[in-house]
Amino acid sequence: MKPADNADSIAQEFHLNPDFDFSLTGAESRLDSPGESYVHEMTWHFLFAPSPRDSLIVFKPFPMEFMEYLRAKNLETPRIVLHPDFTPTSRFAPFGWNAQTKKLAARYDSHGSQVRHPDLDTIRKVNSREFSLGLEGTWSGSRLFREWNELEFFLQKLDVDFEWMAKGIHGHAGTANLHFRTKNRSEMENQFLKALLRDHDALVLEPWHQRIMDLAVNFTVSEGGEISDFRGHELLNSRDGAFLGIKIFPDRMPPNPWRVELMASARKLGQALWREGYFGPVSVDAYVHSTPTGPQLRALVDVNARLSMAAQAHGLAKRIPDRHLIWTWIKPRKLRPLSDYADMETKLGVAAFDPITQRGILPVSPIRATPRRIGFLLAGRDEDDLRNLQNVFRNKLGRV
Repeated sequence: MKPADNADSIAQEFHLNPDFDFSLTGAESRLDSPGESYVHEMTWHFLFAPSPRDSLIVFKPFPMEFMEYLRAKNLETPRIVLHPDFTPTSRFAPFGWNAQTKKLAARYDSHGSQVRHPDLDTIRKVNSREFSLGLEGTWSGSRLFREWNELEFFLQKLDVDFEWMAKGIHGHAGTANLHFRTKNRSEMENQFLKALLRDHDALVLEPWHQRIMDLAVNFTVSEGGEISDFRGHELLNSRDGAFLGIKIFPDRMPPNPWRVELMASARKLGQALWREGYFGPVSVDAYVHSTPTGPQLRALVDVNARLSMAAQAHGLAKRIPDRHLIWTWIKPRKLRPLSDYADMETKLGVAAFDPITQRGILPVSPIRATPRRIGFLLAGRDEDDLRNLQNVFRNKLGRV
């Protein structure tokens, strides 16, 4: 199996299925459910992942005032396609391959725009933490459990009150993880662990590390397990690993001194994925943590054999080069009320994004239309400037 030939000559049509990780547990796609939910709105946060020559399928149209605002900022966007419409001559590019996107891809196949993808069983396997744990080995102290009795016995025999992170064997961007201590677990924590086992058929226990920095790398696996398009960034996560945003440096590479080790790990992973029959986009989470001998990199925390939400941030970095960037999203209740874009720019003053200098604070998803989250970009000339913009954002837009 190999990717489609002459892929670069065909415009891509991107489709964000944000419930991809949930679908790995066998759950039905929420995009097919009637009515609007957060998964339908999430496509708004993928606007800059495609290039201007590509297209993006959305489930909710963008408000006209928002698109006009972006044009005034000289930011090019892809062509917008409102589901269920599609572009027969484009190459379908889903966030992740599952039963729902396989069905959508058949629409393009019938028009001669066939795109090859790995077998769905292969995709489910390589996206599991069981697969990544097998590659990482036991040096990290992580362990896999399939039965509650087995897990309970392991925890009871420990003499030391360790801290752990429990994860289902498939992802959820940190939203279904449990941080707990070995001793004196509450009944609620026990029920949470049992639910992970029930919903995922297995869970992974990882020793809790004091993280210094969360990182991620993105790349593409092609024929023979070769990797290309290697990029990296700093992940902005909550203490328990929930995704909050992304920090990108001007070269769009992971920071030193971890870059070489992360690239070497990606090459090995590319070979392992190809042996399993996988090709296509990959995102890998990593982190640097404290040890008695100094900072240490854990290069293979989670393997996501799919596109990444970081594609939005890297797409912005391509449009706004040579800047230090933060892309983040925030719940409206954590912001001061914003009546419109002019009101927002008045509050920001000189910190509002300037299309000439390409510096400042910019909303990259609609601020009205009752969104569940609003995406923002902060573009600074250097690290100090980026920190200053963060302070302005908190002071001017954050709710007091």
